[in-house]
Amino acid sequence: MPIPHKNEMDIIIRIDEGRSGKVQKLTFEGFSKKEESAILEMIHTKRYNLFTSWLTGKGVYHEEALEHDKLIMVDYLQNQGFADATVTINVKDVENGVQVVVKANRGEVFRFAKVTFDGNSLYNDKAIEKIMLIHDGSLYSPEKVRATIQQIKDLYGKKGYIEADVQYSLQLSRSEPQYNVHFQIEENEQFRIGMIRVLGNVQTNTSVVLHESLLVPGEVFDSRKLRATQHRLEAIGYFKTVNVYAVRTPEDESLGPNYRDVIIEVDETTTGNVSLFFGFSSVDSIFGGLDLTESNFNYKGLSSFWRDGLSALRGGGEYAHARASFGARESSYSISWMTPYFRDTLWRFGFDVTYSISSLQSRDYDIHNLGFSLFANYPLSPYLTHGWKYRINNAIIDIKKSAGAEAREQESNSGLVTGLTGSLNYDSTNNAFKPSKGFRSVFETELAGVRRHSDTEKMFPFLRFAFVNSYYYPVWRKGTLKTRFDAKFIYPFGGNGDFENVPLSERFFLGGETTVRGYKAFKIGPKFQKPNSAGKLVNTDDPTGGISSFLFSVEYLQNIYKPVDAFVFFDSGSVSQGNFEIGKLRMSYGVGLRLEISARAPVILGYAFPINPGSDPLRRFFFAMGGQF
Repeated sequence: MPIPHKNEMDIIIRIDEGRSGKVQKLTFEGFSKKEESAILEMIHTKRYNLFTSWLTGKGVYHEEALEHDKLIMVDYLQNQGFADATVTINVKDVENGVQVVVKANRGEVFRFAKVTFDGNSLYNDKAIEKIMLIHDGSLYSPEKVRATIQQIKDLYGKKGYIEADVQYSLQLSRSEPQYNVHFQIEENEQFRIGMIRVLGNVQTNTSVVLHESLLVPGEVFDSRKLRATQHRLEAIGYFKTVNVYAVRTPEDESLGPNYRDVIIEVDETTTGNVSLFFGFSSVDSIFGGLDLTESNFNYKGLSSFWRDGLSALRGGGEYAHARASFGARESSYSISWMTPYFRDTLWRFGFDVTYSISSLQSRDYDIHNLGFSLFANYPLSPYLTHGWKYRINNAIIDIKKSAGAEAREQESNSGLVTGLTGSLNYDSTNNAFKPSKGFRSVFETELAGVRRHSDTEKMFPFLRFAFVNSYYYPVWRKGTLKTRFDAKFIYPFGGNGDFENVPLSERFFLGGETTVRGYKAFKIGPKFQKPNSAGKLVNTDDPTGGISSFLFSVEYLQNIYKPVDAFVFFDSGSVSQGNFEIGKLRMSYGVGLRLEISARAPVILGYAFPINPGSDPLRRFFFAMGGQF
């Protein structure tokens, strides 16, 4: 708008924000319940939920997101065989928001009439047919056509034919809802691996990147290993992006026409973390502390740290961790370090230093532990690892005067424990923190002994066995069944082999939110005794611990919303002072909720119903809350 008598102009910008608001209703027409459930998992648009939308950000109307969701739904229907499927979306204004109505127009079901291919000479027809995902008469699916092409390329790629090309053509039948599909294969030449070049690593040592590579110069190319190398580098968390690809070998460094170099291109990200944490639990009330982690540590930088700064301590591919935790009944401090490729081998080697003061088992005694351990393990397969650990642990047991005479006798068990452990670890779970499928099992055997501070001339030896198992079964897409079975034993031997010679700090305890819920933490099993007012010995609430421990638990976890899970459980466990003995089983069942505010520190609360508590102290309601900032 011109301004009179001035060489100036006003500019008025009018913005039409369009419809905004909460998605109060989301309805589907022309979809089955199963299809509706599957589509809701894939699309961004969700119905507004008062309890979860503030946390997830879902449930607010976005026109661009709705258009994207439309493409997802059309693609879904086409892959069910409805080649002519369309989706219409109508948005209506309703009270306090909008209603989104999704309608499917399916059309006829299409199938593949004839599936043919040619151009293959390296593999016979049967080998190609075996890996194809579509066949004569199968439902039409663009996704399976694309996947079949990739299957054929992988078949050739694993033998070095990385430039094999597959094209396809569709021919629609004039009389029937059918497509003929033909794949044209061009095999091209076999290639070997030339040089492997790493680009973009400013701080991370090139050797760290190459350790994760499955490719070896001179070998026949395998395209599967090319992708696997990229996945491995993405998984270690050192890089924002990773791109692994083959390129033509430069003429001036040519090994021959049938070689291709490999480029590993990375973009580094931050790998250190400094965090404060805090929380509450029914075991230790309020707790908090400081956590320092560097997942790409370089110990060689310690010598130049003062000159080059913090960057000198990064890039070696090692793991370093320091933690200080303070609670009402337990405080602990730890430092650990590990290198995953010790001296350029597959051996993982590291150490831990820990110190803790704990009265979790009882308020009548504190256990002070100062420990040091060296460990090494070696992967035998993608799922199986064997390892060794040597530990030294100095345990001091401080018994309060209010405890009974039997409990005070445990002070004499304070001493220096040394032990050597061998282990086998199997892990096929699909997630380290919240698995829904797979099996996790650990078997450990330790030869150890304790030299008491009160009698340094004698060594009291014992064997420790542990068999710990968890099995995760996906009952359906949102439900997981977890079964847990633990068996642990300590066997004192030699001339003094009995229960009393095993230090309190080495014994097993059960009860609480991580073992048998519904019972107070660590309180299941035998108790210390002290005289009552009449002089008669009676059980206290202070556990003696045991040398035989069994735990069996079944839990079903049901996802309600993305951050909210409900669970039901049955727990049982026993602690005994006898060798290889199953004591009195304590059992419970209950329900609970798991709120995933943070993947590594969820909020868990529940209520348990003890079945046969006997005289063991109970805590039916349990909760744990932790977080980082």
